[in-house]
Amino acid sequence: ANDAAIAHVQIANRIQHLVF
Repeated sequence: ANDAAIAHVQIANRIQHLVF
């Protein structure tokens, strides 16, 4: 797995949580 990609997904999930 690509650690950078996983981190990006985790950050995106947090951003979406803040937006919604």
